[in-house]
Amino acid sequence: MTLNKTCIICSNIANSREHIFPAVFGGRVVNKSIYCSAHNGAFSRHVDSLDKELDILNSAIGVIPDRKNSIKETRLKDSASEEYVYTKDYVKLAAPSALDIAPKTGVEQMQLRFADHMQAQKWMDEQKKRGYEFQNTSYGKVTKTMFVEPMKKKMDLGNDKFMLGVLYIALTFLAHHYPHIARAKELQSVKDILNNDEDTKDIVFWENSDKLDFFGKNRFEFGHIVVIGKIKNTNKIGAIVSFFGKISFAVNLVELNSEILNEFQTIVSFINPLEKDVKKSIVTQKLDLQINLSNKEESKKYLNSLRSGEISNPIEKILSLATTKVLNQDMENIYNKLQKSIEISSPTSYALVVEILSEYEQRILNLITYTIDDFCEFSIDLDENFKIALKQLIKEDENGNKGLNELSFHFLELVKQNIAYEVHKSMVIGSLTTEFLVQLFAKEKGVYVVMNSVFMLMEGKINFDFKS
Repeated sequence: MTLNKTCIICSNIANSREHIFPAVFGGRVVNKSIYCSAHNGAFSRHVDSLDKELDILNSAIGVIPDRKNSIKETRLKDSASEEYVYTKDYVKLAAPSALDIAPKTGVEQMQLRFADHMQAQKWMDEQKKRGYEFQNTSYGKVTKTMFVEPMKKKMDLGNDKFMLGVLYIALTFLAHHYPHIARAKELQSVKDILNNDEDTKDIVFWENSDKLDFFGKNRFEFGHIVVIGKIKNTNKIGAIVSFFGKISFAVNLVELNSEILNEFQTIVSFINPLEKDVKKSIVTQKLDLQINLSNKEESKKYLNSLRSGEISNPIEKILSLATTKVLNQDMENIYNKLQKSIEISSPTSYALVVEILSEYEQRILNLITYTIDDFCEFSIDLDENFKIALKQLIKEDENGNKGLNELSFHFLELVKQNIAYEVHKSMVIGSLTTEFLVQLFAKEKGVYVVMNSVFMLMEGKINFDFKS
């Protein structure tokens, strides 16, 4: 047995086909010479700690984990703390929890809510496997619910377990590129930390992602970056682990003797979480340079700047890029449907535009919501009664049509028709583009349509009653 075929933790046979970057984050490259099966399985807890905090980003971007066929859903809660599952392609009601009842009579009646019939059937099949039986099951009315308030997701980046996950990635990359160094006795303390879930506060810190510019432009739009190298002006090896190229951490791995360091080069890896082809999923380069890591004090200063808003929030950056990408895809889809389905000279062409736009009502409601919220927040000396009236245009009602109160539902219809009018008009004059649709659904043009619809109400052109 050669040394490099043994587990770097326990020296048993290494045969686990370890993902050098976690599969749940889109990592595709594997190495079967790093961990034994036992440590591969045990260290999955460190990946789980990372996924728990960052899963919403995977879902928003559309990452399909390696060896899976679909985007992994993340769970969100609405303003009433009801749970939903989310990916970039949909938001839908989460299935109820597994049954845990022991009825005294042997029979229990219940009403449960599901996103669709398929989800309900899957849930019942799972409960039947656990020994439950269902009789006289029936489906109620299928309803569509719109979301006025934003969903909530609690995140705790940088907690103790999260930092262990960062350390795990750094050690795994070191073992992938420098297997003999990963087995050096000097690394035993790092391995003990991972094995025993010990404190990482002296070796893993928050890092300013601007330092990554030193290694060149990120090769991929949402690319993860891992840098392994000699720390500047020391005999230490360290790493930078950056999720999506924007949420970054410094790792102080080990101090080595100069003889080993003479053969050590900095290795920079760019990982594309959206690429399914293993060979195309990672770009690696060797550089003759040293890495400059933040120390504990510099890390605290950076983190305080994030918390105060002095530095823009990397989570918001990633989500903004992801939602913009989905927006552009939706607008491309609308454009193609309009061009393919509508003969502009037909007397029913406007009605067909309305029908196509009805598939994107949630986007229209989002436009209404942020337009009214911003108008109320930033308009100086706006009459309070008028603010109250405007807020009635974005009110939920779980018993109302599409989950909206009567006024909000009718105002949504009005805005949709006004947007359809703008789309139809642009088609008539031959100026419809995807960029025009983006402006209409999410930018200045859309804001104008929403406020113009408000003024139509004020002028009495549409008769709605402003009541709470």
